[in-house]
Amino acid sequence: MFTFNNFFIMIHHTFHKAVKYSSLIMIAIILILAGLLFWNFQSTKANSVDDYQLTGWIWSKYYSWVSLNSKNCQNNPSCSENQSYAVRKATTGEIYGWGWSAYLGWVCFGSTCITDATNICNDQPGCNPSAFGTVTPLGGWKISVDNNEAMFGWAKILSMGDQGWISFGGVPSSSLSVYPVCYNCSPACVSWKPSSTPPLCLKFSTSTYDNCKTCFSTGKLDGIPLPLGTSPDLAVVGGSGKLSFNCKGTAGSVCRTVESSISGAKRIECDVCSSTNAFGSGINTEDGSLIGWAWNANAESKDIGGGWFHLNVDYGNAGILYPWLETNYGSIYGKNDIRQKGTLGKTNATYCIFAKDISGVNSGNCDVIGVNLDFPISSSTNVYRNALGKIDVKGLENVLSCTGKTCYNKYGNEIVSATKLGGQLSLDNKVYVSASDLTIGSGLVFDNGAKYGNGTIIVNGNLIINNNFSYVPLGGITDLNRLASAAWIVKGDVIINGNVTSTVGAFVVLGKDGAVLQAESGSLTDDYPKYKKTDYGVVFSSSSNNPLTVYGLLVARAFDFRRTFADPIQGSERIIYDGRIIANPPPGFKGFVEGLPVMKDF
Repeated sequence: MFTFNNFFIMIHHTFHKAVKYSSLIMIAIILILAGLLFWNFQSTKANSVDDYQLTGWIWSKYYSWVSLNSKNCQNNPSCSENQSYAVRKATTGEIYGWGWSAYLGWVCFGSTCITDATNICNDQPGCNPSAFGTVTPLGGWKISVDNNEAMFGWAKILSMGDQGWISFGGVPSSSLSVYPVCYNCSPACVSWKPSSTPPLCLKFSTSTYDNCKTCFSTGKLDGIPLPLGTSPDLAVVGGSGKLSFNCKGTAGSVCRTVESSISGAKRIECDVCSSTNAFGSGINTEDGSLIGWAWNANAESKDIGGGWFHLNVDYGNAGILYPWLETNYGSIYGKNDIRQKGTLGKTNATYCIFAKDISGVNSGNCDVIGVNLDFPISSSTNVYRNALGKIDVKGLENVLSCTGKTCYNKYGNEIVSATKLGGQLSLDNKVYVSASDLTIGSGLVFDNGAKYGNGTIIVNGNLIINNNFSYVPLGGITDLNRLASAAWIVKGDVIINGNVTSTVGAFVVLGKDGAVLQAESGSLTDDYPKYKKTDYGVVFSSSSNNPLTVYGLLVARAFDFRRTFADPIQGSERIIYDGRIIANPPPGFKGFVEGLPVMKDF
């Protein structure tokens, strides 16, 4: 997807399913990244900032692709449609907006079919809205997602008039004896906390499930039989055939994971469901992908029309675009689990992702499960060590000698009070120490030095970032000692204001000794848990619809990422490793970066 250099990134990311993994607190994160991309989105309808875009394509056997987002074209040189459009999912569960097909033209979804058809026609020379039909389908123009994550309602191919209806839900049908492809499943508890009220699960199963909200029969819907000997799980990506709801195992048992003898792929299988439809579609909440099928045919002839529209093909990858973490020029490391909602095939990290377990994230080259990397641990001498090396915080901030009013640490670095930082500042190989919380307002720019451009800022408290700050351009310098290179050592939390879109530096967020990580009340039921500010060593990106980019490196005990910005091209929080910590290590960081790979080019 992008071009990157070979660097490592380590991350402790809190994007895990708290209901399933509340006992798995991810510790020891470091991100190192680099790269730069941009995004922007708009719609033909007024949208809530909380509405999510859909992206990717759905597939018709007879009419090929229907694009759900104009931004699909940004990574597809053969896609030349220059209109701006998107299908969206509202927080109410409604699906609405516009799709586009090179063969069919505009496809409206749900309520958009009655509110915007005339407007979209006016944008097209020679387009006549009266040709699009006037009949309203049973139930009205609406697509919604129910409590089972199933989709019901209608879209419309405008060029086909009253024959262009696309149905996302089927009529009731008889139940089957087995449902071999199931989604939206609740894992069974294998270990309960004794005498807990309400009951508290200590450990969830990874192979058995109490129930699944939606299950498919996996039969082909276009009349083409499966190849002889093909396992059912290979039939169709996303499920097909009849769609059933509220599924469980047989009496006294649970739904279970089944592995294909042919491909090794795993699927979840249930036996008993409360109701069944002849066909249907829905959302896989694990990664936001669309699943199942929709149907269009001429009312007078079942053989004329678009036929079956497949909502999830492995090369179409249609689904909801959630906010996602992006790291450029490196890999990701986590001590325990790294989890987030899926990014529909987008690359979270340039190279590998290493963790105890990985879910919903993708790397450019590989994912490696079973890696354990400890967060830097402080000894009694206040020297923090881990696999990357060490940082002697005490040695950096303590005064060893003074000449007049100028004082130095044991490494010979001048120590300067950092009660306030602002303006254009050359760090000059100094150590800046704040005795308590430090707030960064507007106007901070790190300059390349006359002799040295590197420096370390130690914050004995929280670092509060209220505005963007940056490096000056390189300006043709040839001596890397002059290169601006900032490091932040924070003995508390890093709190980034929601209006901030760009920061720079290598951040090592150690937290306060003895501080405890605490979740906000009720947040453990969220997909992305929210934490309290307890000085534990958390990076808070703050709630905002702005994207956040950090140029440098992050080491933190936990991340509370709340940006809602979502786009197919750029992550909501993006960390770009710029190589400065290796090119010109700030005071105290030479030993820390010895464990990093050598930079290939700069």
